[in-house]
Amino acid sequence: MKMNEIKMIVCDIDGVLTDGRVYMDESGKETKNYSLTDIDSLNMMKTEGYILCAITGEGTPLCNFFKSRLAWDDFITECKKKGDCLSNLAEKYSVDFNDVCYIGDGVYDIPALEKAGLAVCPANAIEAVKNVCDIILDAYGGGGALSELYNILSKSKIEHKLSANVLNQLDILIDRYPSLESVRKEILNSYFLMEKCYMNGGKIIIAGNGGSASDSEHIVGELMKSFRLKRPIGENLRKRLKCIDENVGDELSQKLEMPLRAVSLMGHGSLSSAFLNDVDGKLVVAQQLLGFANKSDIFWGISTSGNSENIVYAAVLAKALDMRVIAMTGKGRLSELSDVSIVVPEEETYMIQELHLPIYHCICLMLEERFYGKGRQL
Repeated sequence: MKMNEIKMIVCDIDGVLTDGRVYMDESGKETKNYSLTDIDSLNMMKTEGYILCAITGEGTPLCNFFKSRLAWDDFITECKKKGDCLSNLAEKYSVDFNDVCYIGDGVYDIPALEKAGLAVCPANAIEAVKNVCDIILDAYGGGGALSELYNILSKSKIEHKLSANVLNQLDILIDRYPSLESVRKEILNSYFLMEKCYMNGGKIIIAGNGGSASDSEHIVGELMKSFRLKRPIGENLRKRLKCIDENVGDELSQKLEMPLRAVSLMGHGSLSSAFLNDVDGKLVVAQQLLGFANKSDIFWGISTSGNSENIVYAAVLAKALDMRVIAMTGKGRLSELSDVSIVVPEEETYMIQELHLPIYHCICLMLEERFYGKGRQL
């Protein structure tokens, strides 16, 4: 089934939202463990438009607690015939079974799992449940199972928006650098922000500190001219050039290449040295950003430590200007200021930088394919 078409998410409580174990405090009161990340993920599912329901065989005070914590569309308690309950929910909300995701862990969940288009269970589910499920999660019930499910569904929805040719660039990257699977979603989200920026007539403004300053220049070089694909200028511009000067216009129309507009803030030696000498070196990048930026632009900051003051100051300014901010880093303050932060899974500076290059090459290839290749959407 297509995960991007899921409309309803139905979950069991005990063993899914909780860890399925019973604990007893000193007063003899029974308690169970659950994960706050699972609660957050359920809230995100609801916010993103999924019909959110629970079916539990219990009717305990703990069930009432979970019922009150979230804006469930339906919360059914004391139900052992979960297959029948799922049928009633599907009919009530006019949802086809193929568009239902059910997550459960125990024997009473099996009839519902068999009906659902997407059957999911946590790692601690019984073997009979695992045998009927499409996805067996790595996380346990009460320990991030619903959070993992949310990430899987989000990834599916994101990647569904991409043409095969654009997505292929990301697949190639992950094949060559498997450790970057951990930041796949962030790379995709960065791409989508930049795609929207270009569609709205904006540009990418890039700055990096130290060795990353060279990366910012490198990125501009890939975006502002042909990278792998030909980018011929449009016919209207060709005609205008030739009308102004037949010979020069012909040469320009043959050799110019369409850009993806990008600016690096790591040049402009006279401005940078003057501001450093006259005002404050930490603010050189921010001063340039103030001069170049429009609200529709994106600021792309690169810092291996994530704490480079010149980049952090510029990111603060970008947020004040209502710009989107993308960070490429290893950790640090810059991530906190960003709409999307690509935090690569390394600690050493040179190892972080070694992963930055294939990432930004991939993003540039995806953008070029989107606007000038077979993935182009007119």
